[in-house]
Amino acid sequence: MKRFVVSLACALACLFSGSVALAGSPSEVSFSFTQVVNADIPDNDLSVYRIVMSPDIAEITSIELDINGLFHADPEDLDIFLISPFGDDINIMTDLGDGDPLLGVNLTFSDSASAPPPSDSQIFSGTYQPEGLTTGRDSGLSTFVGGTGGNPLPWYLVVIDDSAGGSGQFESWTLRGTYVPEPVTLSLLALGALTLLRRKRR
Repeated sequence: MKRFVVSLACALACLFSGSVALAGSPSEVSFSFTQVVNADIPDNDLSVYRIVMSPDIAEITSIELDINGLFHADPEDLDIFLISPFGDDINIMTDLGDGDPLLGVNLTFSDSASAPPPSDSQIFSGTYQPEGLTTGRDSGLSTFVGGTGGNPLPWYLVVIDDSAGGSGQFESWTLRGTYVPEPVTLSLLALGALTLLRRKRR
């Protein structure tokens, strides 16, 4: 018993002095947050939708955007932007699709995709680059990598119909990807060790 107490006391001393390295670094964890809206996209108007992420997202390591069940009579009227809680925004898609209607498409936006939605033909369900990644006006979803979920502040999807003469609707949108959770703090580890020490002394 005495030997155990001495060993634990030494471990605590090393922990507080910073001389013990914690085994491994935090692993990436998947996240997915969905807002079901089933909302109309009004003609010649602006709509804003919001998602609040879980408070334990310490550092985003990858992120993608899904827009599901999207209809629109004239997608060239559509401007869609994603805005983080810290005011960073990226251009998801603007004035694309060559006027061919969107017929309930499911769109995934990822920086790893090969191209943005087409500007000269109909847009079908698939995975695309955010338009801002290729236009030079701003960057892609990697803008948000290294940031936090912004808890408890919201993320915004801004959908603009910028011309009269066509409207639409969509079912839901999702932010998903990976993050590094908050690491266990030294103080919490020390508290656990002290509790164990007290139990062993009884």
